[in-house]
Amino acid sequence: MIKHTQKKTSADIIIAARKLFAEKGFSATSIREISSSANVNIASVNYHFKTKERLMYEVLKDGYQNLIEKIQTIPPKYQIDVTIFCVQVFRCFVEEKESILNNMKIILSSEYLKMEDFGFSDETLGPPGAEMLLKVFEKSEAMTLTKTDAIWFVQTVFSMLFHKAIMVVSPMAMRPSARKLFSEKTVERHIRRTVDCLVESLRYKYDQQIRSNDFF
Repeated sequence: MIKHTQKKTSADIIIAARKLFAEKGFSATSIREISSSANVNIASVNYHFKTKERLMYEVLKDGYQNLIEKIQTIPPKYQIDVTIFCVQVFRCFVEEKESILNNMKIILSSEYLKMEDFGFSDETLGPPGAEMLLKVFEKSEAMTLTKTDAIWFVQTVFSMLFHKAIMVVSPMAMRPSARKLFSEKTVERHIRRTVDCLVESLRYKYDQQIRSNDFF
């Protein structure tokens, strides 16, 4: 019961901090404001996170983990084709729009550059769901990518998906002149076409390599 209460308190603090960091910036947000928004005392914030810098790290880590867990709920029937899977990942991003937008505001702020590393690794900084995407790709396309091609494919796909999701949930998409351009139906069609082109590019490259090896 105590652990459950502590976990809830920690989660409430992270939610409050994410919103305040995004609205006011890291430097302009005080621990007092965070504790007030989370309905806890200052001592509780200090107990769970020690420093404000550590709290920012946990905010970003929590958002990253939430996205991974969301992507992992994609049903198996959508994991048999990489293009279909990418559309589902996009929908996950849209559903987690508040977390994504707030995390992006934090990452794009100048305060983020001042933040200590706190053990960030290449793995935690990579796109959420990257490993799952590669597994779906290799299974559906019967192709094993080199490390260089895998990084290129994952970064290209996730850059597009994040950009599309952010544009769809942004105020710009609500403007009458932009509603059709940024409608989910239109965006999903663009995603399918882009992923198909990326896959075709890789397939062509690997086919050429096989032919070259057969020739020699």
